[in-house]
Amino acid sequence: MSLLRSLPEAWCGLRRGALRGLLCGALASCLPLQGLAFDGDPLRFSLSASRMHDSNVFRLPDGYPVAALTGRAQRGDSMTQLGAMLAFDRTLRRQHIAASLNVTDTRYATYRQLDSVGYDLAANWRLEHRSDSSLALSLRKSRVMSGFADFRAALKNMVDTEAFDVASTTQVLPRWAVIANGGHARFRNDTEIRRPLDLDLGYLEAGLRFDWLTGSNWDLVWRASNGRYPNHAAGTGASSGYREQQLLTRLSWVPTPATRLQGQLGWLGRREDGIQVRDFSGPTARLIVDWRVSDKLTASGSLRNELSSYQDLTSSYAVMRGIGLGAVWGVTEKTSVRGSVDWLRRSFGGDPGLLRASPPGREDLIRAGVIALAVHPVSWLELSAELRRESRRSNWAGADYDANVLLLKLAFRN
Repeated sequence: MSLLRSLPEAWCGLRRGALRGLLCGALASCLPLQGLAFDGDPLRFSLSASRMHDSNVFRLPDGYPVAALTGRAQRGDSMTQLGAMLAFDRTLRRQHIAASLNVTDTRYATYRQLDSVGYDLAANWRLEHRSDSSLALSLRKSRVMSGFADFRAALKNMVDTEAFDVASTTQVLPRWAVIANGGHARFRNDTEIRRPLDLDLGYLEAGLRFDWLTGSNWDLVWRASNGRYPNHAAGTGASSGYREQQLLTRLSWVPTPATRLQGQLGWLGRREDGIQVRDFSGPTARLIVDWRVSDKLTASGSLRNELSSYQDLTSSYAVMRGIGLGAVWGVTEKTSVRGSVDWLRRSFGGDPGLLRASPPGREDLIRAGVIALAVHPVSWLELSAELRRESRRSNWAGADYDANVLLLKLAFRN
């Protein structure tokens, strides 16, 4: 019922709060900006305006005293988002160059302290030396607001990310190649209470690749990574970082022109600095299947069993076990429907950072479902609506929540 009640509110907000952005987008799409695009043009842009209603902004459990946390009795809120995207993509002989910039301005109707401007800047360069040898460089810089599902405070926290990656493939035999990859990422929180979660992460990996069918390959890789928490205070019992060693095999297989499978299976060892009881050793796996059922219907599925860093007072990592299913149906040439469901179980491990004698023992079950409709009345205009349902059930008191999200969006692109 909360989703139904949010429909008229979201629509009215879209008409009022985003009207200026929609008019600007319409003018931009109809005026000479659209004329900048032609076949083979490497430059692309889009403008968008959306209205979203979230029934549980801070992901609070039922019965939680909202006013004690936020100073207001309202659990949900409506947001207006204006977005702009500019992208460049060009191939010059053996080189491929791509870059993009996305900027999003979000304004809340009630919790205005959460208003924010975020961006995502990415650049990629790839050089094909021979048919099976290549070198690729990528850079990324972004700023986004973190969510509230795992952090209970009515505070806006912006996360700045900087990442650099290098990947190379060198053919040594007709079907064999040596692969070597590496990179570094830096994550920074701008809220004082969340700065202990800042992370510096570097990784190296090396291995062999075997191309056994057209479009299919198999990798055997050794990977080492090193994570550092620069703002962990000494003497608190919190780990200052961790080291991981992983041996894994990857498979990318195209059994038919309509089917693609991507899998990964490995063994991971993780060592926490100075706190051996937090160490982890065990298998990891991931499987993704994409299937084009017909010209109008595609389906996908995924399985995962992976480790994720998770720093708080009760754990240093979480084992993620999940299943995902999705489908896209092209109803007509101008209309499509998309849907997905996901189940994720998080098992928190590692000894607590401040209370070493207390076992973690937390188990979360997270479920999410999405259904979306997109309509393209003309080539440069997209109208879309999306309904999303989220829920979490946990054996920790106060960690449960339910949330319904409605999104209405108009996008103009060349």
